[in-house]
Amino acid sequence: MVLELANNQQRIDVGTGEFIGIVSEEVGKPMGSLRGVDYRRDDKTGQVITASGRFLAGNIITYGTAVPPQTGGWLNTVTFRGLRLFTQVDFKAGHKLMSNSNFNFMREGLHKGSLVGREGGVIFPGVNEDGTPNTTAVEAEAFYADYRGRNLATPFVYDASFVRWRTLSLGYDFTKFVTKTFIKGLTLNAFINNVLIIKKSVDNLDPETQYSTSDLLTGLESHALPTTRSFGLNVNVKL
Repeated sequence: MVLELANNQQRIDVGTGEFIGIVSEEVGKPMGSLRGVDYRRDDKTGQVITASGRFLAGNIITYGTAVPPQTGGWLNTVTFRGLRLFTQVDFKAGHKLMSNSNFNFMREGLHKGSLVGREGGVIFPGVNEDGTPNTTAVEAEAFYADYRGRNLATPFVYDASFVRWRTLSLGYDFTKFVTKTFIKGLTLNAFINNVLIIKKSVDNLDPETQYSTSDLLTGLESHALPTTRSFGLNVNVKL
């Protein structure tokens, strides 16, 4: 929790995303606030205001912290007659992620969500300035380009919580088969790292993906290399 900032400041902006997003420290809130441009909304109903069928940019708001307040995991090892099975499952929860990748995918027509309105235009579920429902269709290319034109962040903020099956390994101790040789111990172990993501809320991306190691950019995802799954085989010999 940010308790106080120098010179009685209430907020310091410490990092910005490639296209959208700001990481800030705000008094009275958890460290690593993620902030960005929201839709312009009706003050009473909270509905998005449109003009000629197109959404408008509103205020910069805080979506939550990029730092997970909850982390944990479960590790278990089972052995039976020389056979050893190890597994690890872990999680992080309660934090947010802002995706510059999905922002670009959407505005360039590469996101699944941009299929809406390809024929007949997009009718955004907002209201006009007078409070009446929006019924104006906007040509798809112009509509999705507005995300960049207005640098809108809200649709690209996600619950970054996840549950991941981190590691699985299976090994066997062959020592008893080589006791009559110069070898004092022999074990063989096969493993998989990053087995699978059991649960996540982020479209298209691994919620742990990172393009920077700086804590000033925590929570701002942007075109990082995809995470990988690795396989291996270890042989341990004692002489």
